[in-house]
Formats: sequence, structure tokens, C-alpha cells
Amino acid sequence: MARSRKSKKQKKGPVQKTVSFFVFQYSRMQDFFAKRKIFSSINIINVFFVLVAMLFVWRLYDLQVVRGEEFRDRIDNQYTKEERGKSISRGDIFFQTKDGTEILAATMRPLYTVAIEPKKIQNKEALYSQVNAILPINKASFIKKASKANDPYEEIAEKIDRATVDELKKIEEPGMVYVLQKDRFYPGGSLGSNLLGFMSFTENEFSGSYGLEKYYDHILRRDTSVKTTSIFASLFSGEKETEESRADIKKNIAKEGSLVLTVEPTVQSYLENQLDGIVSRWRSRYAAGVVIDPKTGAIVAMGVSDNFDLNKNTRHYRNYLVEDRLELGSIIKPLTVAIGLNTGAITSDFSYNDKGTMTLDRYPISNYDKKGRGPYTDLQKILTNSLNTGVATIALRIGHTDFKKYFYGLGFAEETGIDLPFEVYGLTSNLESGRDVEIATASFGQGIAITPMEAVRALSTIAYDGTPVTPYLVDSIEYGDLIPSKNIVPQTADQVFTKQVVSQVQDYMVNIVDDSDTFRPYSNPNYSVGIKTGTAQIAKPTGGYYSDRFLHSFVGFFPAKAAPDEDRYLVLLYTVEPKGVRYSSTTLKDPFFNIVNFMINYYELPPDRLDSFDTLIIE
Repeated sequence: MARSRKSKKQKKGPVQKTVSFFVFQYSRMQDFFAKRKIFSSINIINVFFVLVAMLFVWRLYDLQVVRGEEFRDRIDNQYTKEERGKSISRGDIFFQTKDGTEILAATMRPLYTVAIEPKKIQNKEALYSQVNAILPINKASFIKKASKANDPYEEIAEKIDRATVDELKKIEEPGMVYVLQKDRFYPGGSLGSNLLGFMSFTENEFSGSYGLEKYYDHILRRDTSVKTTSIFASLFSGEKETEESRADIKKNIAKEGSLVLTVEPTVQSYLENQLDGIVSRWRSRYAAGVVIDPKTGAIVAMGVSDNFDLNKNTRHYRNYLVEDRLELGSIIKPLTVAIGLNTGAITSDFSYNDKGTMTLDRYPISNYDKKGRGPYTDLQKILTNSLNTGVATIALRIGHTDFKKYFYGLGFAEETGIDLPFEVYGLTSNLESGRDVEIATASFGQGIAITPMEAVRALSTIAYDGTPVTPYLVDSIEYGDLIPSKNIVPQTADQVFTKQVVSQVQDYMVNIVDDSDTFRPYSNPNYSVGIKTGTAQIAKPTGGYYSDRFLHSFVGFFPAKAAPDEDRYLVLLYTVEPKGVRYSSTTLKDPFFNIVNFMINYYELPPDRLDSFDTLIIE
């Protein structure tokens, strides 16, 4: 299930070993003739040796690479009475642990269809008893099928493993048939099902239908029905090499790839358990979350609460994180504050008179409790108390043109580029209306609908250095011995916020944990954690908002003040329509800090607050 990435890359393939062997022997022979001054025959011997070596290399290449899959299938089928269907070859998918070890997430496994040839069966009752002792089956169905005297083939069981078939083969009965097939196997069962996706038959082809299986189908699959041409065969056949023949050879070389993910399986499992707990406790429709490296965009974990075992059933489902457009609420407020500071529309000493409610274009904008905090309400109070009137005031100071420019620059109207299928982009047309109320509501995450992954990309600017990242799941693509591995390099974007602005907003978000009554018990003396909560009303399909349906969101990053070369992580959680509770500070607070504490310990992250303490404080 696991393999060391380092040792695997140092290992030579069969062709490389053979070539190395002949080069070594050739060098020894040259030394032998040189010492004995046999110059007259050395050229002839050299030519002969090279020809023999090329023939051996070509033969080995043909057997192990070009026709390797064919011979492996022959070995698997040598004891079967009948072969049906198409041989399937497909690359593996690996999770990657924190130390670089690769853990199988998806692979191919041999399975069998067990069948009978009724016309060859001599004693139906006796055969049933022997089969049923090894592979329990329905007696009435078996006897009915075995009684079709002139029928050459009847299936009695599907997807049977090799060990069971080996036991069945011990039955001395000429009427038994074993048909080898290949099936996609997911060792983790439901682990990461929302991102791995699954396989299905479409248009008579076995191909990826969702998730990474679909997005990278062209990498993972190889059509074994394509006749492969060997470059060595063309050299010895005397055929003239052309551009077309070279292209044909390149196209037909077996090269299905395996995917090595950025996903850490232990973190993935922990995240999924927390999401399941949210739904179980608050009876939500579902919960979802992402753990990402805000420096690189590498996704460490990505999950939803309605996972299912990929080995038992497949169904079409939505990956809510990239396919749903949502009004995510107040987790957007730190971005509005950052835009105000970055444009110079406000400064760090900004304050305003908070009356609790303001009216724009005849629409009231109110704080969650409709209470005012009075004059001298500053940026820290705006974020700590999540004041809608505060960020709306900042948005009006910024102005329509700059506010819209920054929201587009953060990527709210485009796909993130994540390597998953069916990604959509946010709906932000309200920003084009020119009305004050539209930028005011957008400033606190309502009135525009974006994907959670768009929010992750935008908020990564605050978690690190002001530059949006491209989220990605595949770290590298590994081919066979003849083709080197390919490391994935995500796209880069322009810096949106200065590092000074980022540091200021980080401080505000860290103070939400350290100084507020709600979160102070979760403050860690050794690690700084910055957070923002969000509670958004859910829009009705016919317009307006439900008064009793909410989306809860929670975003945070840690260690918030880690050095640039040290690890840090951003976590986004949200849940839809929790029951019996109003605010996300209740539903998502514990799951978020559970993840934070787990990752600090699991990754052994260095503290970022030691400068303020003489010794490390252990709670």
C-alpha cells in the first residue's frame, strides 16, 4: 500500500538494467583487446557486439514494455476456460504522507466472473454443494442455470477475488469457467471519494467519470487495443523512418501515468471525521472543508460530509467546493478591510460612528444584532464584532471602480484553475450595477455568489504574502522507466496586497482569537491563529432570503506569524442549514480548533510566539 518515493526513483527499470549490463561488458571487451593489441579485428567485433546488444535490448523492450501488459494478462488467464472483454490498463493514484511516502489511493486489481457450462455439468447438486462451500450462492438460481442443457455459458457470480477463484479451481468439474476482468480498487474505501472520483462504463469504454479520475483520464488511461510499433523493429526491417512514423511511435509507446497527490491521508481522514461530526451534531444538509498551503496552493485535505465507499457503489454527486456558488458571508470582510488599506481609502487609524443601521438605495444595511457601537468604532472592532455597517462604510470609501477591480483581481469572477472537473466561477454581476447597496452587501459576503474554492484562493492572500494561489491536488505525474516523472508547477498570479497590509489584517484576525470573549479560551500562547467567522442568509430561488435558513462559514490560518520559509496552513469550513443554532461561532468553532491543534502536533510545527516567552509553554 505504501512505498518510499526516494527509493522508488533510484531504482532502475528492466531496460535500463540491460543497457547498463551491455555497456559494462562492452567496456571490458575493449580493455581486453587493447591490452593484447588486437587491432585488426576490433572494429568487426565492435560492430558485431553492438548489433547483438541492440537485438537483446529491443527484444527485452518488446517483451516487458510494449507487450508487457499482454503477457501479464496471459499469465492471469492461463487457467481460464474463456476470456471476454477488453484488457484495461490504468495508472495508480497515490496519497502522499507528510514525509513523502506514497500511499495507494486507487489502483487496478484482478477480479473474476465465475460461470458454468451447463452442457458439460454431470451432477448439478454435487457441483452446487462444492461451489457453495467456497462461494455462497443461491441454490435455486444455480440449479436453474445448470439445467439449461444446451447452454454453453451462464454466469453465477461477479467480482470474485483471486484467492476464492484459486479455491474454486480445485473442484474437479469440467463445467466451471473463470473469466478474468480488471476492476478499479480504492484501498481507502470512502477516504477522499469526493476528490478521487470513480470509474464507469461510458460509450462502451471504462473511463473516469468524476473527480481526479475524470480530470486526469487522459494521463491515467492507455488503450491497449492500439498496435504498438517498436523503433528497433523499424530499424532492422529496413523501413525508412519518416516524421509520420516517428510521431506514430511516440503516440503508441505505453505511457499511462500515475498521480502523486498533495493530499495527506491522515489529515484527510481527520478533516472528514470533523465534517461528519458537524452534520451529526447540528443536523446540517452537509458540511465541507479545505486545508491548503497558502504559499503554494497545495491542497493538504479537501472533503465533504457525504462521502461513500467507492468500492461498493458509485453515484453522481457534486463537489460542492468547486461546483456550488454560495453567499459565504462575513469571512469576506478581512478582504474588504485589506482593499481599503491597500488603496489608501482608509488608514490603520480609521474609525466611524456606528449607528447599527444605514440605508443605501432605499435598502437597510444592519449589523447582525442591529445595535450600534457608537463613534470611534475602529477596524479591530469591525472585524471582531463582524459589523456590516463598518465594512459597508469602507466599501463606499473605496468606491465602485476600485472595489470591483480588487474583487476581480482576487478571482471572484473566474475559475481557480484547480485540477478537478466541472468547476464553475462566481456570479458577480451585481458589482456592475453602479448602486451603492451592491458593493455594500458584497463587502460582507452577500449579494455575490462565489465558490468556496474561490474564497480559499482569495483568502490565501491574507494568510501569506498578498498573492492569490492556484489550488492544486496533483504534485507529480509518474510514468514508466522510459519517461521521466513530471512535477506539477501551478500558475502564479500578480500580488494584490502589499506585505504591510497583509501583516496588519493578520494582526486584526489574530486579535479576534486572543482578545474576544468567545474565542479567548482557544488562544494558544505558543501559536498565533487568525480567524474570521461568517453567517449568511440563504437566498430563495424566487428572490429574497429565507429568514430561518443560514450558511455558516469559518476561515483561519496558523501559525499566522510564521517565518516565510516555515509551514503555515489555511483552513476553510462551512455547513449549510444547521438546525437549532444561529451563528457559526457555535457550530464551527470546535471543529476548526480541533483541526488546528491536530495539525500543530501532527506536523510538529515550530511555535511563532517564542520571542515573547522565556520558555515554551505547554498546556
